[in-house]
Amino acid sequence: MPEYFTCLPATFDRFAKTNGDPDVHPERYRDENPAAGATAVFASAEFGHAAESKLSWKHFPAGPNGFFRAPVLLSGPTEALLIDGGFNYPDGRALADAIKATGKKLTAIYISQSDPDYYFSLKPVRDALPSVKVIAAAATLEAIKGNVEKKLAVWGPQLKENGPQTLSDVILPQAFDGPSLTVDGETIEIIAAEGLAHRRYLWVPSLKAVFGGVMIFSGVHVWTADTPTAFALPGSQTSTRLPPASRPLWWPAI
Repeated sequence: MPEYFTCLPATFDRFAKTNGDPDVHPERYRDENPAAGATAVFASAEFGHAAESKLSWKHFPAGPNGFFRAPVLLSGPTEALLIDGGFNYPDGRALADAIKATGKKLTAIYISQSDPDYYFSLKPVRDALPSVKVIAAAATLEAIKGNVEKKLAVWGPQLKENGPQTLSDVILPQAFDGPSLTVDGETIEIIAAEGLAHRRYLWVPSLKAVFGGVMIFSGVHVWTADTPTAFALPGSQTSTRLPPASRPLWWPAI
């Protein structure tokens, strides 16, 4: 691994994806997670920062009940941006409490991918922070709309009270195709993943860090439900080479 490229192991994509739902077989989920998300489990995480930036970041990696999803809170002196949500309501409530404890104004929640573990937990976050806007690229939103009912049919019975049961329980993002966001005046660039129209990642120049998307995999067979053909593979292979190697880089959250 090049010296400029650093990853936190807990943020690697989490399971081989095996059945009609592109996440994990529901029977396996139920057998391995009998509580189905009843308790939020966040690993401890310190704020990361760069000396030349006024921004810092903190990730909130969930346990197996949340598919090890790791939302990231990007914070400045007065504002914050949440990059992605999680899978279940307990994780969402814990995330909302952590955000409120910072005392920062949450300006937006950016959803970088269309899988349900990026947005199923947003209802308790929105309940706690009702004025915050939830946004995603138009292509990401369309991908969510294209399969959200199937996701609810598969996961609703498994999550029960710990997750959305109907479409009205799902917080759908608003379409946003702008090139960037800001936190306390610092620019966060939104980059389309090459060959993967419904995925985005966020490049923070002042931190020399990338957040969001599903760009790095470990221990997952290439033939998954999301990439069932050779045609689907090149995009994933190409995206892991971005941004260019000339940029010093942390890749702290997936």
